[in-house]
Amino acid sequence: MSIADCIVQTKNCLVYYFFGKKIKICLCGPSRSGKTSFYKAFTDRKVLKKEPATIGSRMLHFTKNGIRGTFFDIGGAAEYSNLRDFSYRNSNALIFFVDSSNPQSFVDAKSMLQGLLNKNKRKKLPILILCTHNDIDGFTSCQDIALQLSLDSFLGKDISCYSISSLTLSNFAAVEEWIVRHAK
Repeated sequence: MSIADCIVQTKNCLVYYFFGKKIKICLCGPSRSGKTSFYKAFTDRKVLKKEPATIGSRMLHFTKNGIRGTFFDIGGAAEYSNLRDFSYRNSNALIFFVDSSNPQSFVDAKSMLQGLLNKNKRKKLPILILCTHNDIDGFTSCQDIALQLSLDSFLGKDISCYSISSLTLSNFAAVEEWIVRHAK
């Protein structure tokens, strides 16, 4: 760790200590949609080209901009639906990932999101839909993905939708603002 990294970490810890907020965020989405890559890019500002698939779940901690947070990174396979439900119920926010470069994954993403929200109707969490891989030619826009996922059917939910790339770090400032806004 370089001296500059130590200074940034110390600053983050001091800001959290005096003015800190906390947040627990559930990271969900189909397999290969960019959940782990997002976490690495968000915390380290770097990512490998191909992250290995998450098996089960991981609890990942971060301190950034005066916020101490926890990401629940849940594998995208269907057998982890109980882990998704458990993590969703124990979170303050949901970030749902959709691979915008793979239109075939939209059906799986829609059923996963609707299943999660329908099982937990009483839980009113803010939801951020991240349309990942916007650095790949032919990616689908956020507006089209919102229509594909039928986001308009979730009336009364606080839903935002951003297009990002973990490789180029595009739109990460907007994601950081969203996290800061929903931290308590």
